[in-house]
Amino acid sequence: TGTQSAVSIWFDKFKKEFTLNFIKGAKWKWLVNGLSVTIQIALAAVVIGIVLGALVAVVRTSYEGNKDELQGFKGSLLKFGNGLCSFYLTVIRGTPVVVQLMIMYYIIFASSTNGQLIATLSYGIIRSNTLAPFSQNTFKAEITPPSKPLA
Repeated sequence: TGTQSAVSIWFDKFKKEFTLNFIKGAKWKWLVNGLSVTIQIALAAVVIGIVLGALVAVVRTSYEGNKDELQGFKGSLLKFGNGLCSFYLTVIRGTPVVVQLMIMYYIIFASSTNGQLIATLSYGIIRSNTLAPFSQNTFKAEITPPSKPLA
């Protein structure tokens, strides 16, 4: 019975703390609101990441597929875009996520007071770096014909 009373005491204490921390004052609504904001940021960041990652992949794949034939303004623009995308991928890939978030919040978007928008844009930019190489490989696979017949 000593064990049962210890378990009973623990459950009574847990019930009181749970009631105090979540039920009284409707504090559970804060958790639900936080979950809602987290889901909104995650979904919007995925969309931004896919769009930006695909854009980077298109520029890089276009440059790599045509770099021998590039001339004039369009060629220079594509070379510049490829250099910019390479720099972007290198910087984002080589910096820890927490450091990137701090730079985005305290330096780049310092004048904004909308933390949710900053978080969404920041995570979208960070995730695009993950998606760009996958998209680039997909574009290469779709453009490049197989070297040997499959049959």
